[in-house]
Amino acid sequence: MKVNFLLLVLITLFPACQTEKEKEYFPFQTFLQQELNQIDSLPVAIFKYSKRNDKTDTVIIEKKKFREITSALLNIDLLNKDNLDAYTELVLEDTDIDNINISYTTDNKKAPIKQLQLNINPGTSLVKNFYVERMDQINDLNILRKILWTSQKGVTIISLYYQDNKLKEQLTEKYSWSIQ
Repeated sequence: MKVNFLLLVLITLFPACQTEKEKEYFPFQTFLQQELNQIDSLPVAIFKYSKRNDKTDTVIIEKKKFREITSALLNIDLLNKDNLDAYTELVLEDTDIDNINISYTTDNKKAPIKQLQLNINPGTSLVKNFYVERMDQINDLNILRKILWTSQKGVTIISLYYQDNKLKEQLTEKYSWSIQ
């Protein structure tokens, strides 16, 4: 009787131990598209401030062009099966500053986005901001981009151009659309 009961328990528990829980990463592309749709719906202009080689420039950029730039730089779908395996997720909650930090990192040399950090308000689940590090290579030029997106306000993109492991140029671009 004890053997039959034990066998029944093992048969019941064994399949439960075999099933591995699916990874559930943050739906970043959906969030980004919502942000871009919100910008498109606002009756505001997008100002672009840029600084290169101690020269500054300010222009108004079309929303369509802004969407193209950001979509190209931030093209990471964390829900894609390949990305689920390539990125490691780390979630930290800091109750002192009322923040949840979700971080995704990869060592995959083929993935241009090396790091993505989201800062979320735990009370509302709204993304306050996110930070991305992106590495691109064009011939012998390496471009490291550091992108800080502040929801409903703007984005700053710092592009560092390296050749032969030496910094050749730095470009800072700030896009602002805030109505606050």
